[in-house]
Amino acid sequence: MTNTTETETVNMVLKTLAAQLLSIAELAKQDSFLGLEEVMQRTKLKKVTIYTQMSKDLFPANTKADGYRAVWRASEIQSYIALGPKRWAELHAVAHTH
Repeated sequence: MTNTTETETVNMVLKTLAAQLLSIAELAKQDSFLGLEEVMQRTKLKKVTIYTQMSKDLFPANTKADGYRAVWRASEIQSYIALGPKRWAELHAVAHTH
């Protein structure tokens, strides 16, 4: 493969990923929130795993509801589940570097 072809392939992949992330962002506008117990149930992960992975940017970040209760956007958790941890982390890294 030539460098030009490799560059074109990378650009095509990045455009596809960007379109997928925009779709997810649109869903987030109409989003609901999930508490820790619901996130644990949906992902089948333990609390310590969730927070460890979050600290490494390998799991969706939470936000605080009512100033103290940790919640996650349902669409982000659904995206994490649908894509799988590795693919979600790749997309998340790409989204935050561009």
